[in-house]
Amino acid sequence: MPLADVLVITGTTLVNDTLGELVALARPSARIVVVGPTVTMIPDAFFERGCHILGGVRVTQPDAFLDIIAEGGSGYHFLGKSTVKVTLRRRDAASFRRRQPSVASDAAEPATAA
Repeated sequence: MPLADVLVITGTTLVNDTLGELVALARPSARIVVVGPTVTMIPDAFFERGCHILGGVRVTQPDAFLDIIAEGGSGYHFLGKSTVKVTLRRRDAASFRRRQPSVASDAAEPATAA
């Protein structure tokens, strides 16, 4: 990882407590991307840890989403039906600066298509 230009990390790294270790292994100029359905719920937590881009979902139909979850459904069942995929990026992501926390009220902006 110390040689990678881009790291794509899953949100599971929060559960297994390895996000900090993986970010620390990245070289300073590397772009760090974190993906997972709930990642975009707490973007500042990721941005403050040096991540640049987040990919997750936004619930568009809460009742339908909860029905699917209650029935044991997963992403295959709710993506595109009661949720949409979203991407957030840190405002300074284009410059690849890392380990400089963004101001919380100004930390995220919707990413544009590349």
